Amino acid sequence: YRWLAAQRDQGPVMEFPASTNDRVEALAMYWSTTYWKPLVNGYSGFVPRSQGELIEAFTGDLKRPDGSVAQGVSYVDRANVGLLQDLGVRYLVVHQYGYKHEDWPVVIAQLEGTGQVEKVGDFGEAAIYRVRPASAPRPAVSVDLYAPSLAVHNVYWQPVFVVQNPSQRDAFISPDPFKPLRLTVTWRDDRGRVARHDTLDVMMPSVVPPGTTVLQLQPDQPAAPGHYTVQLDVASALDIHRTLAVNVADTPPAGAADGPPIAFASAALAGDNLHPGETANLTLSWEARRQAPEDYTIFAQLIGPDGKVWGQSDAPAGWPSHGTAAWQPGERVDLAWPVPLKPDAPPGRYRLLIGMYRHTASGIERVPVRWPNGDATEYWAGETEVR
Repeated sequence: YRWLAAQRDQGPVMEFPASTNDRVEALAMYWSTTYWKPLVNGYSGFVPRSQGELIEAFTGDLKRPDGSVAQGVSYVDRANVGLLQDLGVRYLVVHQYGYKHEDWPVVIAQLEGTGQVEKVGDFGEAAIYRVRPASAPRPAVSVDLYAPSLAVHNVYWQPVFVVQNPSQRDAFISPDPFKPLRLTVTWRDDRGRVARHDTLDVMMPSVVPPGTTVLQLQPDQPAAPGHYTVQLDVASALDIHRTLAVNVADTPPAGAADGPPIAFASAALAGDNLHPGETANLTLSWEARRQAPEDYTIFAQLIGPDGKVWGQSDAPAGWPSHGTAAWQPGERVDLAWPVPLKPDAPPGRYRLLIGMYRHTASGIERVPVRWPNGDATEYWAGETEVR
């Protein structure tokens, strides 16, 4: 700690093993009075939920060289060292007394194996490492808000936050990961009158793993079934606003007895024309005739004047936790569908071909959809000009 006090910078410090145990954190806070630099570890009369999530991000199973596994060990590795860099942590104090004898060399090997730290002090019981600044930008974690267009009174209506972390490591969810989120839900009837207005505190995680994280919400519905316009607003570090039409049914609608389970409603393109290398920002709208037996995938292709595919986008229909198998009869689903156009796409008239398919053991199999001209596995949905 005297060594830290002698460093002229004010780089923040984090101690390991990190813990929410009051005694462990109290010791770290006490010794911080020796050097007076910012400290990640710590608590007061109020401990925010995000603090526990941060500590948990550094806690996991540790595999020893003999093949055995130590559970619940606090350590730094390639998956979480980026969080330290995102926070601006400069110094790590790693205490040997906090680890079992056989785990200590493994913990140090994991830390040094990140390639993002250098040892600057070894005091026997504790080692100090300096964290290198991040060489890459902070992961661009995206958060979107989706909601079904159909609700059954007193049964279900479940908007969801979908968090996408495109990196290969844990990441903070927003520029201000410790600020609470608040969702406002406003229901308006056919006359524009407010039928219900609620504000919900959203327990959004501060740290998310790589890939997709889905957070389900359960706001209340109006007392009377009917047609409503619902406005969803998130005002905080995340600025999200959605407005959609929602039908509140008294009982679950009956599904169609025959024909394909999914019907196509419409396709719309933002803008009148495209240029090579641009993205066609489509909105594809679908309706559920009855519940599909599984989740389908949508494909959208831009076919050039030469008959070749110059742009294509395939992705699961719906959103995580709400694929076609979850669509209720009578539900309408509007999906933003960007289709990137190749930079060398020739000018001319392009046609949009869309459809759905399912994954099988032998590959993919296109599924019939009810289109405006009948039931088929694909549909020419429109045209646009590429200049």
